[in-house]
Amino acid sequence: MSVTASGSISIGNIANEFGGVAPHSMSEYWAADPYKPTPIVGPSSLSNFYGSSVRTSQITPGYSSDYTTRYGWSAYRGSYYSSAEEGHDFSEFGDASRTMNLMEDGNQMCCFVLSMGGYFEGLKFVVGMRGNNSDAFEICRVKALGGGTYDGTVWDMRTEDATWAALPRTNPAAYGWVWSNTNTNAVSMNGMWSHLSSDRPVAIMFNQTDDRNR
Repeated sequence: MSVTASGSISIGNIANEFGGVAPHSMSEYWAADPYKPTPIVGPSSLSNFYGSSVRTSQITPGYSSDYTTRYGWSAYRGSYYSSAEEGHDFSEFGDASRTMNLMEDGNQMCCFVLSMGGYFEGLKFVVGMRGNNSDAFEICRVKALGGGTYDGTVWDMRTEDATWAALPRTNPAAYGWVWSNTNTNAVSMNGMWSHLSSDRPVAIMFNQTDDRNR
């Protein structure tokens, strides 16, 4: 699912991908794809939307600390809570520019969180959704934005390196892929932690196949 990458393109093609209300205008689709990215303001042409996709979102990180320290974005009671102890902060934090139409079968994303767990849990990365569908995506591609050491860096987080799990103490019940800070994921997760904890945003894109052209 994406706008054609070459050849003939119309505003109708863009509307088919991103939706909207007719009659359509280019300004309706400013910042439509934060990963590519498409223009965020001002004059733009149809060619700016070649290869753009609705399966993208910008995460503006927030911070939540109670039993664990977390950076990223979470809906209310949508995150990964590693302990049953009293006092968890279930509040929403951070911001996601899009939570719907990101994955197969219409699953709604409910968290994109890096969590420094207690005891011996270590660093975890969690992408959660409202719905029990482990086939919703194969790759979560994360691009660092906003300057800093990692600006422009792309981290590919593959579900084959993660564990599918029910996310404890979410409501409504959420499920997601959980990556641990193993040798396979350590460099990516440490880089993302450093970037998000510096209050810098990321753009994310969900793929079913390994398309490295984006």
